[in-house]
Amino acid sequence: MVAVRSRDVDRFIARPDPGIDAVLIFGPDQGLVSERLARLLAHFADDPADPFLVSHLDEAEILRAPGRLAEEVGGLALGPGRRTVVVRGAGGAGASAIAEVLGAGRAAVLLVAAGDLRSGSALRKAFESSDGAAALPCYADDERAIVRLIDQVLAELGQTIESDARAALASRLGADRLASRGEIEKLSLFAGPGARITVADVEAVSADASQTTLDQVVDAIADGDPARLEIRLARAFESGTAPGQVMRAVLLHLQALHRIASDMALGARADEAIGRVRPPIHFQRRDGFARQLRRWREAELRRAMEVASEGERASRGDQGLAATAVARALLQIAVLARSSRN
Repeated sequence: MVAVRSRDVDRFIARPDPGIDAVLIFGPDQGLVSERLARLLAHFADDPADPFLVSHLDEAEILRAPGRLAEEVGGLALGPGRRTVVVRGAGGAGASAIAEVLGAGRAAVLLVAAGDLRSGSALRKAFESSDGAAALPCYADDERAIVRLIDQVLAELGQTIESDARAALASRLGADRLASRGEIEKLSLFAGPGARITVADVEAVSADASQTTLDQVVDAIADGDPARLEIRLARAFESGTAPGQVMRAVLLHLQALHRIASDMALGARADEAIGRVRPPIHFQRRDGFARQLRRWREAELRRAMEVASEGERASRGDQGLAATAVARALLQIAVLARSSRN
């Protein structure tokens, strides 16, 4: 019985415990759930495409044919190797049937993919308390995980990336693992075999829909507009942007504003200070930075960064409460921006 912590999931998948033959993969990031399910299937099945070695079910099939899951999990392979049974879309009424299978002997490996499950849900409790079973959470990638994904995918494709370009790309990814992987692969194709990818490559290729949504949230906050923030933040969450990703974007924006303000206090012109920021600020965003610099005083910027840091820490906690904690922190920063007007 293993309840794997989120930060340890990749390590577990790279070297699954040989005593584990039933795994639940669950979480709000369904792209990440799918990717990890595929990696586990490749580990357990000699040929994941062989229908004699791998059976695929969904929860509806389990409910339509009681006993089907037990038959599949209890069945032996017709040749060398061990069979694997994959169940997708679990977490509802089929949880009891899956729990029953966990309590019995298994001839086949059982892999179960589910959506976001509360800590007290029947399916999670079944896997976390059964011998030979493990539960793997899949939450939206944090910044370090996104950077690792970028380096991993590009290394597999024989490419490297400059540090500024990595930071620029990472800021545009994270809501969904499969979508992030797709964006990295698209960038790789654009850059060409063996390329060292630059910021210019990222700017030329990377899809900007999620980044535009984040920019709109960030600007509503830094401009001190709580009403606009409420609308933009709701749209960001509806589009699948994770609370932690929003909070990190705001924190990075405030840190950039503070660095620019500090350089200007030492005598730099606004355009010079903005040009020194790394990763570089897109030319279409520079007027917004200049406008916001006229609004914020240094004391309020420092306080806003403290609030953003607290909100970023809160976003790593209970995922059910993360959106509320982030929204509260962002509203507090927007109010600070209004009071900071010179």
